[in-house]
Amino acid sequence: MLDDFGKKINSNSVIFIDLDGTLVDTDIANTQSYLNALRELSNFNAKNLHYSKRLTKIILKEFGLSNEQIDWVVKRKRQIYPMFLSKTKVNDNLLKFIEKFYKNYHFYLVSSGDEQRIKQTLQYHQLQYLFKGIICHPQNKYAYALDLLALSANQVFVFENCKTEIENALKAGVLAHQIVYTDGDYFYAA
Repeated sequence: MLDDFGKKINSNSVIFIDLDGTLVDTDIANTQSYLNALRELSNFNAKNLHYSKRLTKIILKEFGLSNEQIDWVVKRKRQIYPMFLSKTKVNDNLLKFIEKFYKNYHFYLVSSGDEQRIKQTLQYHQLQYLFKGIICHPQNKYAYALDLLALSANQVFVFENCKTEIENALKAGVLAHQIVYTDGDYFYAA
């Protein structure tokens, strides 16, 4: 799949790579960071709290926390996230693809995540050299990146693991055949 995809890109192509779950599996590190922050939260019984899926800021609302508590947990999670970087894992197949093409094409890390955490993760895995830049935006990150870089959607290729974000790329005008859905070490046409 990636070899065929490599044949589609040309000198005008720009490649957007998502971080969380696409280039790097950060689920365990994010979840452990949130769980530890929740355990430190006063007036919240998190002693026996276990969560097996990816814990996010949105899911924190399901725990009945106030906005103030959520803000505190998110801030604390950001502080302790580096302690769990060893729990992150690079998608080696995607990394090989990027390493093969990054000198000749423009790769951007495009994420809806926290820029500080993105940079920490890239530095930990020594991947920052692969990207022309990092673009973070909490809403439609692809529309924002296209606008910021003044790009036409037809010159952009996207690697993404989240179906909602793939929908956002399509809404931004990226063509379906220019989007690669990643699922761990596997890649599919979106």
